[in-house]
Amino acid sequence: MPVSDSDLFLSLPRRASAPASRSEDHLAEERQGNFRRTWREHIGPVTAGDGDFEEFYEEAARLDAAVYAFGPRRVWMAEYRDRTARNLGTGEVVPIGEVQHLRRYGGQPSPHHTGVPPVTSEGAIERYHEFQTFTEHAGRPVLLAGYDINGRGLELLDAIRQVAGDGYGKVVVKVTKAKQGLAILDVSDGRLDDFTLIEKLYDQLDWALMSHGGRRGAFLVQGFTPMRFEYRFFIVGGLPVTGAGCIVAHTPANHRWNTFDTRVQEHRGDPTSPVVDDEELVRRLTTFAAKVAKQWAAERPDLGTAVIDVALDDHDEPLIVEFNGILNAGLYASDPRAVTVTLAAMPALPEVQQPPVIRGATRVTADNPLGKIRQLVASLDSDDE
Repeated sequence: MPVSDSDLFLSLPRRASAPASRSEDHLAEERQGNFRRTWREHIGPVTAGDGDFEEFYEEAARLDAAVYAFGPRRVWMAEYRDRTARNLGTGEVVPIGEVQHLRRYGGQPSPHHTGVPPVTSEGAIERYHEFQTFTEHAGRPVLLAGYDINGRGLELLDAIRQVAGDGYGKVVVKVTKAKQGLAILDVSDGRLDDFTLIEKLYDQLDWALMSHGGRRGAFLVQGFTPMRFEYRFFIVGGLPVTGAGCIVAHTPANHRWNTFDTRVQEHRGDPTSPVVDDEELVRRLTTFAAKVAKQWAAERPDLGTAVIDVALDDHDEPLIVEFNGILNAGLYASDPRAVTVTLAAMPALPEVQQPPVIRGATRVTADNPLGKIRQLVASLDSDDE
């Protein structure tokens, strides 16, 4: 069958070795079983192993969501080793170049290893520090700086001193290139001379500091703000379509029936911090995320999808933690089906290795997924007022 622009390009790492099912509530155990059956049907046997629990079930949930929203005959699974894509409904195999322009779901692997060009929006979202929406709602000083740049922009050490001068005892230095390095510098002793700061930077960043030397805008310098109740929202078409608390042990197998899962953890990754059900807090965070997403969509209508992490600061005010691309972001207890159903309703295909362009607006009605999400967001806005 020919490839249609309404089809989906599904990219998964294909972790076939799965850890034993985790005994939790009945719904989670049932969903784990369903995900494993879907994997066996469309990919192959699920062998017992000691793989990462969250990673496997997130990948299985992505497969389930793709098949649910598009149907097997409209999903093309990437087979990177062969540079082909396999249709999950018919078994037909085509060169991967025939499907790489389609809507994409799952991960975005390195083009150096696969030959598949990345979706333009993913790289743009990694530079979220360029978004006015982020800087306006970050809730902390945010400066862009470079190390050893000889007067061609704000120098890293000067940026650290500037943030410290705003009254912050700790300064966060993050490499703007995704997952390249992050340091939290304690500057409460007031020692801000070059030698002391460079020593602290090298102690935590080491190679990242050297490898990005001479680059303007290589580092994002921020005031350290305690963040509580981190929550992740998945944005499609300028609207949050699902979300979940950043609870490390949760996967979509833990998702219940709320569009936005109502469980949160005050201190992310802290085993002593209990997971609590707080519908009022999640509603407040969702209202904030909806307003942020609307502003971001107006600022960058060419990008279409993103993940926005939000949290409360030490004054219980919501702020943006960061943006992420939607393809590689962890899912937690969100509903991936809500993402793929909304993607299926969008007529615009993603840009691949080309400058972003502004697409025509999506026709929205109360009957399509975007229309329903808009109604939900409108109800949040009216309640907030």
